[in-house]
Parts: sequence; C-alpha cells; structure tokens
Amino acid sequence: MSDKTTGNEKTTAEIIPFPARAPVAAAEPLAKDSALERVRLALASLNAAVEEQRVAVAAWRAALGSFRTATESLDAGIRGYRETLDRLGARITELNGQARRLESRVDAAWPQG
Repeated sequence: MSDKTTGNEKTTAEIIPFPARAPVAAAEPLAKDSALERVRLALASLNAAVEEQRVAVAAWRAALGSFRTATESLDAGIRGYRETLDRLGARITELNGQARRLESRVDAAWPQG
C-alpha cells in the first residue's frame, strides 16, 4: 500500500490494473485464440471499469469534503445565531426586570383610589 495525497483526499491503497497479456501466437487453434481474445477484452473492460470506479470514488470523497465544509459552516452560523439569541434573551430579561421595578415605583408613588 502507498500513501499519497491528492487535493483534500488521502488514498491509502493504489489500484493496480491487470497486466496486459502478450499477443497470442498465430500457430494456436482458432477456438483457443477466440477464447483468449474474449478474456483479453474482458480484462480490458474490467480495467476500464476499475478506473471509472476509482474516479467515481475520488469524486465522492471530494463531494463528502465539500459537504463537511458546508455543514461546518452551517454549524458555526447556527452557533452564532444561538449566542445572539442567548444575549438577546438575557437583555430582555434584564429590561423586563427594570420595567417591573419601575412599575412598582410608579404604583407606590401614585396610589390608586
């Protein structure tokens, strides 16, 4: 296994494609040659599929990185909003207390008849 970093992703394994086969000698029977050609084509298709999968996984990892960044930003925004609401709530409680004390003083100064 090799460690290599590309962008924001860290790859801990490298996919090694199947080795290419040497061309089949012309002296072999046609049926065997045809079977070997089918196997060669199947291996080539498999290598292409593995490469496409590698690209797709890399794109998925990049998308996860973007999603993580977005959710961290959202979390920071929500925390800031919560802190603002907490400060506002404390200020409202303080002003409510002042208003109640003022109301008590006014009631005491002007008795109701």
